[in-house]
Amino acid sequence: MNVVLANGVQQTINSSSDLWWAMNGAGQNFGIVTSVAVKVYDIEYPDWAIATLTFGGNNVEAVYEAANQHLSDLPADIINWSYWLNMPDVDSDSPIILFYIIQEGATAVDPIYTAPFHALSPLSTESQSGTYRDLAAWTGIPLDTPPCQKAGLANSRFPIYLPSYNISAQRSAYDAFAANVSADLPFASSIFMFEAYPQQGVRTVEAASTAFAFRDDNLLISPLLTYTPAGADLDDRAEELGNRLRDILYGGSGREELHVYVNYAYGDETPKNWYGYESWRQDRLRNLKRKYDPEGRFSFYGPVENGRQGTVEQHCHHQNTAAAFADKHRWYTVAFFFRSKPPPDREEVLRRISEVGEVRKAAGGGMLEAVLKMFADGERRVRPILG
Repeated sequence: MNVVLANGVQQTINSSSDLWWAMNGAGQNFGIVTSVAVKVYDIEYPDWAIATLTFGGNNVEAVYEAANQHLSDLPADIINWSYWLNMPDVDSDSPIILFYIIQEGATAVDPIYTAPFHALSPLSTESQSGTYRDLAAWTGIPLDTPPCQKAGLANSRFPIYLPSYNISAQRSAYDAFAANVSADLPFASSIFMFEAYPQQGVRTVEAASTAFAFRDDNLLISPLLTYTPAGADLDDRAEELGNRLRDILYGGSGREELHVYVNYAYGDETPKNWYGYESWRQDRLRNLKRKYDPEGRFSFYGPVENGRQGTVEQHCHHQNTAAAFADKHRWYTVAFFFRSKPPPDREEVLRRISEVGEVRKAAGGGMLEAVLKMFADGERRVRPILG
């Protein structure tokens, strides 16, 4: 793997490099990959098949109880997805459940997997066969669909990894989702995604060998709130709803730890949520961050803390708009990312900026001017990140 580091140097790394561990799970924090050598395999089973079953919302408990019973330990050739979404031509009042069972190496999904769900009397069923290249269209996410297009829409996710479905939490989440996505509301085009993949390959990798920490989870679940941006109040409503839906599932899990898929992350989670709760994992990431990116240049997304007190310029260098201030002899940065909301008191922020002294120009622009403009424009961008 060839990586351009924060100091501009290109470095070739492999499994003997200390950076290799971090690039497998937290790589966006350490550099830009310009090329990578990967092992590829010939296609062994060109055929793929899908069974699509449509259920009404009254079947939430039955569908996911059956999923727990029959699809909890997926064989290597089976994938299970489902969506909650509005389909007015099927149900004009409530979101429906689209339930997919996908099989590799088959022209029809084996009835051993579909029979328990046919027994639940779905509203409709459909079977299709083709190749791997048909999967996106079958599951409603080809390139020309709204989640895959840059169409001016907000597409905010609030992901959570889980070992299994908690049936009462599924019902509570469905009811809360349904109450907020009716046709007359701004989130009407939203979906709730449930992804289950075979885990054999994931679990053959030694857990401590990479920065990815959540190899024991079976499900990836996330509401995807899609809406046309219309100001800070609507953004706040989306943030509140997304976190409430995730919290319902988190509460039903009975876990103390919240495991989050970093590539879907909303941005208000913590490094422990993204990269694991073990102290040795966090320590190792921080040490590597200090070594390879001490100024935090690569801290735009899912940032790893480097544990150092930075300078104003270092903190501001990689943020488009940021106000840095000093408080009780510790440096803080209030970073306003896309759609985050700044502290409510404009004068307090400006006062603390002035306490720091001169805010130097960074990344080709005056950060103080950018902050002033941000407040003047009334921009609201996730929630402030302190640290």
